[in-house]
Amino acid sequence: MYLNCGERYDIIDHRSYKHNLIYDLSYIHCSLVVYLADCVFVTDQPEITAHPGNVTKTEGDNLTLSCNATAHPPPTISWTRDGSPVNTTTDSRIMFSEDNKQLTITNVNRTDSGEYRCLASNSLGNDTSNASMVDIQCK
Repeated sequence: MYLNCGERYDIIDHRSYKHNLIYDLSYIHCSLVVYLADCVFVTDQPEITAHPGNVTKTEGDNLTLSCNATAHPPPTISWTRDGSPVNTTTDSRIMFSEDNKQLTITNVNRTDSGEYRCLASNSLGNDTSNASMVDIQCK
């Protein structure tokens, strides 16, 4: 049986039952009503739908890179710089938005230059963005 979201289903069960060791010819009529709402049965592996772009900044500027992805179940977004994970615990200038779709670096310096990518992943797979080349120039 295939069920559709937002529809009501009546599930009926007819069973004969035993009464005093003699089979009664009547039936028990049981009914269960099931209503499926807010359900999604479609599953998709992540796909990057908005890639971060190339950026040139001057030392001391702030920088924000953005990335978006679709998938079900919803993907987890992470970032890399030159192939290594971007880590906010070692540098307080680096922040992620609540959903990790934006990476912000305040007061950039030349060591922030490099190739940035976002990675979207869920239980079905992952997708990696195109490279964003970040070039930080001297004042």
